[in-house]
Amino acid sequence: PLPPKALIAGEIAVINSRRFRVGEPLGEGAYATVYQARMVNEHDEEEGDEVAIKEMRCGRGPGILPDATFQRALFEIEVMIKLGGASPDGRAREPAAAPRVFAHEFWHLGPSAPEGFLCRVAMERRQGIPLVNWLQLRAERWAATSSSAAPQPALGGARDEVDLYCRSFLAATLTARTMLAQLCPTLERLNREIAFHRDINARNLLVFATSDTASASGELAAPDACELECSVVDFGSSVCCKAWLGAGEGSWQAENPTGDARYWGPASWIRFLGGVQALNKEEKFMRQYSRRLDGFALAICTLESVAKLHCQAAPPEALLRAFAQSRSSEVAVVQAIQKFRSSWNSYWTMAFGSFERLGEYSRLVCCGDPNGAAQRWQELITGNIPGQLAGYLNELCDQLVRVADLCRTQRGGSTQSWQQASDTLCVLRDLANKDSTAEWADVARRLGPLPPRALRRTLV
Repeated sequence: PLPPKALIAGEIAVINSRRFRVGEPLGEGAYATVYQARMVNEHDEEEGDEVAIKEMRCGRGPGILPDATFQRALFEIEVMIKLGGASPDGRAREPAAAPRVFAHEFWHLGPSAPEGFLCRVAMERRQGIPLVNWLQLRAERWAATSSSAAPQPALGGARDEVDLYCRSFLAATLTARTMLAQLCPTLERLNREIAFHRDINARNLLVFATSDTASASGELAAPDACELECSVVDFGSSVCCKAWLGAGEGSWQAENPTGDARYWGPASWIRFLGGVQALNKEEKFMRQYSRRLDGFALAICTLESVAKLHCQAAPPEALLRAFAQSRSSEVAVVQAIQKFRSSWNSYWTMAFGSFERLGEYSRLVCCGDPNGAAQRWQELITGNIPGQLAGYLNELCDQLVRVADLCRTQRGGSTQSWQQASDTLCVLRDLANKDSTAEWADVARRLGPLPPRALRRTLV
């Protein structure tokens, strides 16, 4: 069939016999535009949940990106359908932390693009906003609240500053634990049965907390972990897991790295800059890239969350010296957290800078400047990005272990919470470390059961 009329707010769209009232656009990218919508019945009366309609052009034709193939669009839909289905043996299981597909349909674009298609997918609209925006929102609300709050009575003087700093880090780490615990089962199912996502980043993870809508933030930027609901979205870069682990089309040997390069590790950069041969010479990096690509990217997203949710300023050195004997355990963990933050900042600065250099190279390629692009490529090759990134990552992993060890010695607040924080930091270290052989099932076991709210699926 020929493509239907454009999606217009307030009008009815029909997708594979299902009817939806279109709302305003939610976002637009290079490949697709997403609209809010509501299911309606045959009388055009709204019913059911709010949904999202993703519209994209694929195949070949004017304005269609070269890699926006029909097969890729179809596979993205298949991935979401399989994630929302029963297990291979037919047993029911916990709902995936990913959108369910309600309806999809393809239309030929017509004589002007005989090999082009318009695709629309109606899917569950997951709660929350992209992680990158959510972290900024929480930090800004915390800053506004803390700057306008009236000075508090000095209950314990310097000790209160140390306590607050430790509690800020603990809350941020427990938020990270919940994120991992909610997302790991879905990513384990994805990688084991269906596909590798290949573009886990802070824009493709959605986060919602009930306190996001509160008029003011509390004394900590991180929410109560029980408030959180996390989701993974945008499976457009996914490849079949069996093909990915093979040697032919769709394998890690045939497909170049893709997605947001800020979340690439040294292994992805080796593969991108040096090709398959260079990665084959690095056995541990090769295993990490071919089997644990999504886990690495999730670890970086989660570490970014810890760093940005732990907003509290460090206590002055003079105060730490004053408590070096009487509060030695707390002082030690404060100092270790400071070193962790420093090592994270060094790693992230290198990752972000490499991403920007790659972006400049890509811009020159797209602008048709081969000489400029060749120069930038040579700079990427000679810049030793994989080696530098690996060095910063090793230091970061060492600091994670150091903080994790000290978390086990803490007695302030809940001892169980500090133990959970320690376990979370060790899991993050193993997901990021090329020497680790940790699998998704190991991660879920080590993190333990989810907070109560995480067991409930709340839909918009």
